[in-house]
Amino acid sequence: MTTPTNRTRHRNERRDLERRVEHARDSLRILAGLLVEQRDAMTLVRHELDALTDRHAALMAVAAIAIDDTGLLEDRVIK
Repeated sequence: MTTPTNRTRHRNERRDLERRVEHARDSLRILAGLLVEQRDAMTLVRHELDALTDRHAALMAVAAIAIDDTGLLEDRVIK
């Protein structure tokens, strides 16, 4: 049979464990929120990179047309 002292100690240990579990759950919730924010930020970065890549391709196409129109490419190849 457990004495009141043991019961009190067990109750305190259980409460301490419950507090630790709740603290761990809170930490996991915070971590999950941060991961969602990071995912959203990475999605924005990916969209910006795609837009920059599209702009770069368009500028390269314009530059190629300009070089072709001026004949600079032919001058360089022939010489």
